[in-house]
Amino acid sequence: AVPGSIEMEFMRTVIQIFQLEETLADQVVALRERMCQKLRLSAFGVAANVFENPCFPLVLRDVVCPWCHTASHVDVTSHASRGPGLWTCTNCERFYEKDVMQGMLVALLENVVQAWQAQEVFCKKCRGYRSSHIQTFCECFGRFQVRFNESDFRTVVTVLRSLVAPHDLPWLGQMLALYGRMLP
Repeated sequence: AVPGSIEMEFMRTVIQIFQLEETLADQVVALRERMCQKLRLSAFGVAANVFENPCFPLVLRDVVCPWCHTASHVDVTSHASRGPGLWTCTNCERFYEKDVMQGMLVALLENVVQAWQAQEVFCKKCRGYRSSHIQTFCECFGRFQVRFNESDFRTVVTVLRSLVAPHDLPWLGQMLALYGRMLP
């Protein structure tokens, strides 16, 4: 899910942390009610009660550690790192190669862009494919839709863009700038 306001996410996180201590159960309920009053929210709403990790997972599959040769999946948004671009192997706790990780992120970006550009346009009603760019409606008078929403594409690009500065990934930044000019 898309994260809410900063205040809402802060409240959810604080409540989740305090709920880990069972002896504070009554105080947590009171705290949630007071925080919801301050934010002008219902304490009984789903938004106030359900904690979801606000990080969008971006997983690089089969990343091989150059030291212990263990392949693992690395979520670059939440995986342990000890500095800019220094993701650590969970097996030997040594660093993955930064250039390799950046190359995998660029390859992921290129795959996402290619999937966006080459996606099929099909009819919602009969599932037939659009055969011409001129068509606005299908022969069955159904509307056409794309497989990937623009908002999903933009979310992935935004998450990739958020990694550039904190992890010092200039090549990824250049590719994002290039594709940013070409795409909607």
